[in-house]
Parts: sequence; C-alpha cells; structure tokens
Amino acid sequence: MPGDVERLRQMITGYTISQVIAVAATLDLAEMMAKDAMTPEQLATKTGAHGPALARLLHALVALGLAEEPHAGQFRMTALGSLLRKGAPECELALMAGSEFNWRTWGDLLYAVRTGETAFEHVFGMKNFEWTALKPERAAAFDAYMANYTQRDASSAINIDRA
Repeated sequence: MPGDVERLRQMITGYTISQVIAVAATLDLAEMMAKDAMTPEQLATKTGAHGPALARLLHALVALGLAEEPHAGQFRMTALGSLLRKGAPECELALMAGSEFNWRTWGDLLYAVRTGETAFEHVFGMKNFEWTALKPERAAAFDAYMANYTQRDASSAINIDRA
C-alpha cells in the first residue's frame, strides 16, 4: 500500500528531521526569528554559520512547518517552530536528541544488540556518568532537559487529578 510505503520511508529517514531540528535549536534560530523575518545572511552573521548552508536548513524548516518564508529570502518561525525557543522543554529535547553522545550512541545500536553491551561504553570507552563528569555542558543540558521533563509530567499528573 502506498500509505504504508510512505510511512515506512518517513520512519527510515526520521533521523534527518531530528538533526534539522537539533541544529535549529543549537543555533537558537527560534529566538532570533521570534519577532521578525530574517534573511539567511542576517542569521549567518548572528550564528557564525555558513550562509548558503543555513539557507538550506531554513528551507528544510519550512518543509517541516517549523518556519515560513513570508517574503522571498526572508524566514520566520511558525507557532510550532517557536516551541524551540531556549528554555522550552521541546528545545531541551531537541538539544538532547541531536547531541554528540546521543547521536553517536544510537548510531552504534547494532553493536549493542549483537553483544548485549552498552553502545555508549563502546563508543566513548567509559560509562555515561563518567563521560558526563568530563563534559559539564552536557551535564547542564541533561539537567535542564530532565527538569523540564519532570515539570511537564508533574503538571500533567496534577491536571489529570483535577479532571
């Protein structure tokens, strides 16, 4: 069935979407484009990114519905894309999903399935918390993600009890 084929293709290539979103969050594009549309060149100057490559990323964000191009060559975030502003749980999740430790570990899933050992230790040569101790920025990102995740889940539980 064509529906099943398309669905499977989306699953197979889903990692590319995660990376597009993670890069947008890392560059803080949602914050920069929160009020005004900006050109790739303006954003490249602010982020230190390569202008033409950033333009391609912006077109990918448009295709995903996270950004829009109200005028040729000018981009702004949509309401959905605005959820990627710094401090938002979705931004923290995007940063975690696209981080080196997550990306490289999941990339070695086959090793873990074949051996029963952890992919993280295989990739990095140490346990997760040992590596995290050497990377304070990773620890801070993980803490922010967990705090937001916990707060959201606690809020959901409270709202369910009131219903």
